[in-house]
Amino acid sequence: MKKRILLVEDNIEFAEALKDFIDESTDFEVIHFSNAKKALEYLTKNTEGLAGVISDILMRHMDGVDFIKEIRRTSGGSEIPVLFLSGTERSVVSALLAPYNMSGFLEKPVDMRRILRAIETHFQPNVAASVAKAA
Repeated sequence: MKKRILLVEDNIEFAEALKDFIDESTDFEVIHFSNAKKALEYLTKNTEGLAGVISDILMRHMDGVDFIKEIRRTSGGSEIPVLFLSGTERSVVSALLAPYNMSGFLEKPVDMRRILRAIETHFQPNVAASVAKAA
């Protein structure tokens, strides 16, 4: 069974491109939700086999800050790696999300190779460590 990445992104075209890229470039299965509320519903029942979450910050219905607050509040959610993608300035994001153990942040527009490096670093720590040792 493939490990899963939960992608929470309300820009459907970007989400589809990112999902396809990750699916083709990694051994992960990407599950996409266009809003954080639906993603939280999914997470309450499906954390087993979850490698991590990639989420936008500025979304309707629930933004990324409230989303990570809810993830961290739930049982099992404190250890889930969460990467954020956003056009919002890094310093603003860092200040807002520092209390919630954000795993990483990539500014949009984002280079797909940077996303792969972030996934390798945060969602596969054993693989990343062995790659670093081999280098």
